[in-house]
Amino acid sequence: MERHFDSALRELKEQLVTMAVTSSARSRTRHWAFKQDMNVLSRIMETEHKINASHMAIDESCVKLLALHQPLARDLRLIIAILKINTDLERMGDQSVNIADNSAAILRERPSRSSSICPRWPGSPPDGQGAIDAFVKGDVTQAREVLNRDDSVDAFKSKIFKDVLE
Repeated sequence: MERHFDSALRELKEQLVTMAVTSSARSRTRHWAFKQDMNVLSRIMETEHKINASHMAIDESCVKLLALHQPLARDLRLIIAILKINTDLERMGDQSVNIADNSAAILRERPSRSSSICPRWPGSPPDGQGAIDAFVKGDVTQAREVLNRDDSVDAFKSKIFKDVLE
C-alpha cells in the first residue's frame, strides 16, 4: 500500500515534468527568432502565464509536503531539488519572453539584421529536456552529459550577445 506522502511526492514530480513540457516556450522563442513569426510571440506570452501558474502550484505543493510530513534525507533532498528546478524553469520562461521581446525590438529597428541576430546552432540546439529526463530517471550518466554541453551553450549565448551588440 502506497503512503499518502509517496503518492504526493510522485504527483509533485509529475507536476514538474508537466511544467518542463509546458516551458517549450524556449523552442518557440528559437522558432520565432529564426522565422520572425509574430503569432509565435503571443503564444510565448500565453505559455509564460501557464509556467508562472505551475511555478506557484509546485512551490505550494513542496511547502505542504515539508510542513505536513517532515521528510527525511532522500525525500528532503528530492523536494529541495524540485524547488530549485522549478525556479529555474520559471526563469527560463521569463528569459524566453525577454529574448522574443528584444528580438522584436531589434527587428523593428533594423529589419535587415534578421539573419544575423539569430545564428544557427551547430546541429540541434539543446532544449533542457535532457536535464529533466536525467532527473526523472535518476540517470547520473545523462546528467553528466548535460553538464558537459553547458560550456558550448554558454559560448553560443556569448556569440549571439556579441553579434547583437555589434
